[in-house]
Amino acid sequence: MTDLSLSMPMASSWQVKSVSPGHQQVLDALECTHASGSARIEFQFRFDFSEDFLSDDRTTTRRQAGSAFERARRWLSARAWRGFLWGTWRVLDRWTRAMAAERQRGVIDFGAQRCMYGPYRVSKQREEAVLVVKDKLWKGAPGARVERLSADAASTYQPLWLVDLVRGVTEVTSQARGVLDGDPCTCFDARADLIRAGDAVDYDLAVPSGVGRLEDLKKVPVEVWVNDGGHIRRIRHTGPVPAKSTVTLDLSAFGVELPSDWSRLPREAMAR
Repeated sequence: MTDLSLSMPMASSWQVKSVSPGHQQVLDALECTHASGSARIEFQFRFDFSEDFLSDDRTTTRRQAGSAFERARRWLSARAWRGFLWGTWRVLDRWTRAMAAERQRGVIDFGAQRCMYGPYRVSKQREEAVLVVKDKLWKGAPGARVERLSADAASTYQPLWLVDLVRGVTEVTSQARGVLDGDPCTCFDARADLIRAGDAVDYDLAVPSGVGRLEDLKKVPVEVWVNDGGHIRRIRHTGPVPAKSTVTLDLSAFGVELPSDWSRLPREAMAR
């Protein structure tokens, strides 16, 4: 899943309320959250691969051209290709389900626009940890020195992108009251303008996969949970099908003490 760059689940319950244009409440909560300086984070992502691409919608009653042998060869070839796609889908689905089962814990430094999280298991034999600074991402073995790692462009599948996405919120389509980990919250279903969000920072923001039109950048869906203290407790973005991606960031312990050493990736998962 490749992102382009733009230059410029925990226990919960809720009760639906009426629609309200509360985008300013979301922006105020973002300002309050940034003012805290830091927070603990729990980050999760997963892909829900649709089986729609496996369906064969080319059925026709018209006799296909060619000899019986040629028609049989084309039929077998099409079935073999669909079998390959199905196998690939199963592998990717199993891998992402395993990844989603782990909550990747860490901290975020709002002032320096950076976060680190992990380690988390990427296979039975291997773990990784991550450092993100603005639009750059380093990942590697837990405890690895950052200077020895190569930096990648930060994609949409990392915590800072979700926080920056909220900068672009322009409308709220619905809101509800709910409880997140015992903390009473208001959940806002919102739309964000990614171009506006990109203008608010001094680095590039990634563009979600599957966004093919400029107008889609101006209405990126985002779900924001704000507690009664005015802090953002959860941000969630769900992308389009056929590979529907869901990324969720939970924030807590606002103002937590930050690590003194950011030159190495985390060795151990941080306590919640």
